[in-house]
Amino acid sequence: MTKTKLEQAVENMVAFKVITSTTGSISDRAKRKLEAFGSEVYDRLKEDQKVSEDAVVEARIRWEDKMVAKGMKLGIQEFKQQYPQEGEVLQQIIDTHRGARRAYIDFNAREELPQDFYLDVIKSFGLTPRQAIKVYEAVMTLQESLGKEGPYNFLLPE
Repeated sequence: MTKTKLEQAVENMVAFKVITSTTGSISDRAKRKLEAFGSEVYDRLKEDQKVSEDAVVEARIRWEDKMVAKGMKLGIQEFKQQYPQEGEVLQQIIDTHRGARRAYIDFNAREELPQDFYLDVIKSFGLTPRQAIKVYEAVMTLQESLGKEGPYNFLLPE
């Protein structure tokens, strides 16, 4: 039996929804933990705590100006032309934030972290050791095939 284009599209939707729902749930949990550790690392770096020379990881704070979007100026000018009164309000808001800077933590592993470390992190999501191994293998396979590896950065909340 030949599938219609609609059936194929719906099958794709189901598959992608299963993948995004499952990975999204783990990703959301991991992001919350990443944010908590990011704040802790930022506080410790601000206190001039250092990573030891022989550590497997490294981290530093980097500051960057917020207003870096190149096309933003043209968009603002066009908006001001179309909506002069609102454009002035927008310009005032932009001017108050123009000098603001954003803080990032740049971090990386100098060498690959041990598998057991990753497994402990994955098990912290409530998975069994057997499930954690499967997730670890899948994540490492995806990381390798998609070329997603450090260095990394973490934008600190304002």
